[in-house]
Amino acid sequence: MSKTKLIAAALVCVLVVGILAIAGFTNLVNSDIKSKVYASEASHRVHTVARDNLTISPSAYDNSEGGRRLIPVDNHTFVAFYYDGSNILYKVSVNKGQTWGVPQSANTGIAGSDFARWTVAATPLHGETHIVLLYSNAVSNNTMTELHAKEGVFSPISRSIKWEDKPSTLGTVSNPSSCVGNIGGGACTAAVASTDTRGNIFAAFRWSANGTGFQYAIFESTDGGISWTTSMNATWAVAPGTRGEMSLARLSLGSMLFVYAPFDANELYYSVYHAGYWSPMNMTTGSGLHFGTVKQISSISDNRHFIYVFYVKDGNSGDLMVAKWNNMGVFKGVETVDSNLSHSLPAASLGPDGVIHVFTLANDKVYEITNTGSNWTSPLIPFGTNFRNPDELTSAEAIPAAIWREDVNPLNDLFAIRFGY
Repeated sequence: MSKTKLIAAALVCVLVVGILAIAGFTNLVNSDIKSKVYASEASHRVHTVARDNLTISPSAYDNSEGGRRLIPVDNHTFVAFYYDGSNILYKVSVNKGQTWGVPQSANTGIAGSDFARWTVAATPLHGETHIVLLYSNAVSNNTMTELHAKEGVFSPISRSIKWEDKPSTLGTVSNPSSCVGNIGGGACTAAVASTDTRGNIFAAFRWSANGTGFQYAIFESTDGGISWTTSMNATWAVAPGTRGEMSLARLSLGSMLFVYAPFDANELYYSVYHAGYWSPMNMTTGSGLHFGTVKQISSISDNRHFIYVFYVKDGNSGDLMVAKWNNMGVFKGVETVDSNLSHSLPAASLGPDGVIHVFTLANDKVYEITNTGSNWTSPLIPFGTNFRNPDELTSAEAIPAAIWREDVNPLNDLFAIRFGY
């Protein structure tokens, strides 16, 4: 093989990822590790996971709901997920993301999602970490789409996930012709997920219903993703004619908040789940969202179970805003997080110390803003300044982490997913 071909082959084998303060899964806190990480040079926090024609999220120009792609199993072990056009793959790191194992397939098949709109959730159960993928597949010659939840248990011995043989099918919907041409075909589906305070998993799917408008439904699992029940039946979205974006986040006492951001609306709409029932849709006030634009949102629940929904004010770029709810689901208003940069793809994470981190793309860099009490910091560049056209961005579950994609070789369309901490 020629030297040129060897170099090209080597370039097709890596993928990058980036995370910030590392402390463990949900209630595992290690301040020594966190302090040491923050004291290191920013460039030392960025490591390569893989490199190829891969995706992790919608692009900076598209709708986005901030789906997470990294699951911490313990203080040292992380699982990163990405999509290669044929399957959802994952890699495992046992040294805080410094090096990553070989790619392993979740055997999902070609996801019929609406441009990388699948997600991952995790919950501890009986001393094990249960990981669930939420995605969809086009079936019946691309005339129908099945909404899937695939459950697995992480094995620290094999450093892999033991997946169930077949995914749970949460629903089946018809594929409208307007969606069939999208990546993977299907019904323009999207998925978001979150656990409640009791470890139950809630998952929301959105799809185009026969080309006449968009619907969504919410499902719940109380056994780590093995079995599912319907929590909210299929419901027509507000302003259903075009795609809207969703968010799920935990409130106190097993309650949940569902947020929907319609394309043709200038406010957020939300429903509160309590004691087995979802409230009628309510509307925020003063959000400043632009009517008739794509929406990019990302939510996080803090240690008090107050919820923060970050969004870009002007479609796919603009001021970074946040809408807030208290732990009972009462809307508390909107504030500007930053108006100095034109932000895209907000992706929120929560640190073990209770600090909220929100990552965005701006000026071809990955920025971070944190909340220190009642104030938001100015945008920082925690991962250095050596970026190559970052165009996708997501965050992590239970730790402050940013995962983004860069175009490392534009001539050959090779991308790297970077993971910095």
